Amino acid sequence: MRIRASHAIPIPEAIPVEQAAPFFCAGLTVYHACRNAGIRAGQRIAVIGIGGLGHLAVQLARDAGAEVVAADVSEPKLDLARRLGATETVDARSPDAAKLLKKNGRPHVVIVAAGSKAAYDLAFRILRRRGTLAVVGLPKEDITFNADNFVVGEYHIVSSAVGTRQETRELLDLVAAGRLHCEVETHPLEAINDVFARMQRGAILGRAVVAM
Repeated sequence: MRIRASHAIPIPEAIPVEQAAPFFCAGLTVYHACRNAGIRAGQRIAVIGIGGLGHLAVQLARDAGAEVVAADVSEPKLDLARRLGATETVDARSPDAAKLLKKNGRPHVVIVAAGSKAAYDLAFRILRRRGTLAVVGLPKEDITFNADNFVVGEYHIVSSAVGTRQETRELLDLVAAGRLHCEVETHPLEAINDVFARMQRGAILGRAVVAM
């Protein structure tokens, strides 16, 4: 394939192709979201949804020096978040989820990486005053919020639609330096229907990569 050199980004030799693949979409989207949200050291960050994007958000926030609390409905995914550096994890189905997520301080930034309206409802309940909501997950329903609470909270909303070529280079440098990795499971093309079935059950940790 011939492409413009300006649009071709070399993959560092230290990164296997199967590991690199998810960073050109999931990884870049989350990296761009973290930059847009202005995550920095000393902040408290909540990540809701520890899937293919969320588990990368946990690592990026930790790499920036932030404290991370994670929420999900899957215990294996919460366990993954703990292994990746989340100091607190909460079952998002719990009736006390909002209380638990803010008991040690409301987060400065909430990154919603889950594709559900309930995740956004939870985010608005825990965000601190003048905090930032990072929109990453794409629910089928519209996101709604109480205008009075929004005015009083003086919230900021940022979003992320992938990222720039420069950000891609920066992201791959982080991966090559061992500061970030994607939880990857590799499958042959013949197993693609099984992969889709596991995706529908929410049984995949991180990303599934099809090896051609």
